[in-house]
Amino acid sequence: MQVYLIKVFALERKKLIELIGSVFVALIFLTSYAAFGGGAPGNSTGTTTLTPSQTFYAVANGNATITSYSSVMNVYILCANVSNVSSRISTALQALEKNGSVSNFYSQQAAQMLVQAGNLTTHALFLLLYNDSGSGAACTQFTSTANVKLPRNLTFYLPSQGNSAIISIPSSMQAYSVPITLSLNMSSVMKITASTLLTANGTIYGGIRVQQA
Repeated sequence: MQVYLIKVFALERKKLIELIGSVFVALIFLTSYAAFGGGAPGNSTGTTTLTPSQTFYAVANGNATITSYSSVMNVYILCANVSNVSSRISTALQALEKNGSVSNFYSQQAAQMLVQAGNLTTHALFLLLYNDSGSGAACTQFTSTANVKLPRNLTFYLPSQGNSAIISIPSSMQAYSVPITLSLNMSSVMKITASTLLTANGTIYGGIRVQQA
């Protein structure tokens, strides 16, 4: 009798484990079914991003037109005699602030200054400060941001394909703000490097990254 009860108990336990397993599988199925919308057509409140089946990395070098400069300029003094160069530039900035050429300037440390342009463009201020910094100009870096406009067409090189393609740039993708290092020989045109992803039919996918060449 005792052996019989043990067998019955073992059988019932096995059935209980099988039942729990079945319920667990059913719950997983129902959860997956709900997550994928139950397989039935209907309106979805979520967003689906469709990506092209194949894109190719492409890079182009060209000229962009500088339309304006940011009114903010950073000055980095990399010279061995930092304090001397910093003193010369600070004196020049004080004079430029008095005549309105500089709106404000701030020096957190001797090796770095932040300048807010006044009635002069950032590039014009750079030229004045470059001259006033004397021999320190060779080891001082002036940076800002230029607003540029890309040409209508750029020739992109596709490294993975080993060939080039002339791509038309939509007007909505022609304007950019580009961090720049100011220099003496800058004009209204700036050399840039543009990189993007191109679809198989030559369409720009996702935008263009533009930087100073």
